Formats: sequence, C-alpha cells, structure tokens
Amino acid sequence: MGRPDEPALTPDEAKDALREFSREQRLVYEDAGYKWDDATKDEAAFRFYASETYLGPLTAAAFSGWCFRNVKIQTKDGRLVPFDLNPMQFRFCEKVFDDLQKLKPIRYVILKARQFGFSTLIQVLCFFFTAIRPNTSATVISHKGDSTNHLFEISKRVHRNLKWKPRLKRSNAKGLMWDDPWDSKVMLETAEGQEAGRSTTNSIIHASEIAFWKNAQKTWLALSQTVGDFAGTMVFQESTANG
Repeated sequence: MGRPDEPALTPDEAKDALREFSREQRLVYEDAGYKWDDATKDEAAFRFYASETYLGPLTAAAFSGWCFRNVKIQTKDGRLVPFDLNPMQFRFCEKVFDDLQKLKPIRYVILKARQFGFSTLIQVLCFFFTAIRPNTSATVISHKGDSTNHLFEISKRVHRNLKWKPRLKRSNAKGLMWDDPWDSKVMLETAEGQEAGRSTTNSIIHASEIAFWKNAQKTWLALSQTVGDFAGTMVFQESTANG
C-alpha cells in the first residue's frame, strides 16, 4: 500500500528526545509520590515511543508503524509475528484516525467477514488508548465468556511481548488496570445479563458479536449510555451476521 511505517524521529533524535521526556516524567512521578525506578522508567519509555513526539501526528500510518514495531499477534499455527495491518484493517484505521483528528466521537458498526481481523484490531486500539491516556476506561463485552476471554488474551499478549511496558496495578479475570497515577483500565464483561457493563463510565466500548447477545436491545441501551457523546470517545459494535 506504500504506507509509511517509520517514526518521525531518527534514532539519534529519539535518544535525545527520550532523555528530555524521561526528565519531565520523573518530576511527574516523584511529585505524585512514586519512585523513579526501572518500572517507571520502562513505562516512560513506552509512552514516549507511543507519543506523537516520536510517531508524528497520530494517523493510521503512524499507528500501523507502532503496531508493527511493538505488537505481537498469534498465528493459527501458534507463531508470534509482528502485527502488520492488512489492507482492510488499515482502511478502517484511516477512518478512525481521521475522525479523531476532526474531534468527532468514534462510532462504528461493523458487519464483519471472518479472517479480516477486526476484533484483533479493535482490541489493540483499546489497549493503545487506555495505555497512553490517563483516566480512560474501556469495556470489552462479547456474547459469551469464552469469546470475551479470547479477546482479553489479545490484550495480555500485547502487554507480555512489549519491549517497554506500562505498569499494571491489576491483571485478572476482570481485566487490566494500569497503575497509578494513570488509573486507566480495560474491563471485561459478557452480555449474558442485562446489567453488563453498566457499573462504570466508559471512554471506549468494544461490543463484539452483538448480533448474538441475549436481550441485545436492552443490554445495549444501558451500555451505550455509559459513554459520553464527545471527542475522543470510541464505540465499536462488530459482529458476524445472525439472520
């Protein structure tokens, strides 16, 4: 596709910029009462290499470059390979990041074919934005528990294979929570009950296989009201067809 995957800074420029970024971050952590240790240095490096200072303006091309350099996905034969966005995924990201640049709320409904990888892409978007934005909550909800767990495994794999990692306060069956002072999280739910996802205020919702939810209309009505209608919020409904 000829898309640029290279960051905005050269390696030498990046080294200098990372040092300055780390000095600033150290003050933030120490002012908030946190030690400046290997874990916080690692977290600062993660956020620098995911920042617009390093990547350039946050576009589909910049995001695809970040994914290729940092994210590992698992193939059907069990290999871990770099996440290289396919043409359909890249076109979808072009729309998402164009709306972000225009300060529009992100709202997409996707009738998906199998093997295009939209569920994986949306899960990586949830990871990326909760990890770089403070006080950001994402809820991932699917029609049944094993499907939700499969999506959650994508997020855990991303974190596990990063060179520089954001710190975790918690990683359990309910989701991932990034450590203070960021306080962002990716939470897991299943759509088996009408109360699913209603207990938090969300910035991002990934509603997977929504055509197969029990009581989908009532559950979605309640869940959709947890997201404000303003720039930077994201709602993704995706499903294979069900009649």
